[in-house]
Amino acid sequence: MYKNRDKETTTTYQKYRFILDILSKVILNLLSAGLLLGFGFWLLMASNMGPAYLPNIMDGGLDMSIRVTLLGLGTLVWLLTPIWFFWSTIRYGYRKYHNYQAYKRIN
Repeated sequence: MYKNRDKETTTTYQKYRFILDILSKVILNLLSAGLLLGFGFWLLMASNMGPAYLPNIMDGGLDMSIRVTLLGLGTLVWLLTPIWFFWSTIRYGYRKYHNYQAYKRIN
């Protein structure tokens, strides 16, 4: 899997490619988590913005449910993003590490 089959020796890149794979996945996850946290922050701020959203409907009574929904969604995004980040990063690293260990046993 990690070995160049045409040559007898492997390069340093081929030997430690799994580390680069893990780091690239972590960086991609960090970027995704940052965007999600930014979106959650925007939802939290939108829940407290301006006057009533729909003042003509139900004499503004719909406004509170919209604000609470935005607040709940923003909070949910903020709570689930770190859980998703750590879970996917650790799962990916674990899988790559075991693939690397299997490769070392074969060669």
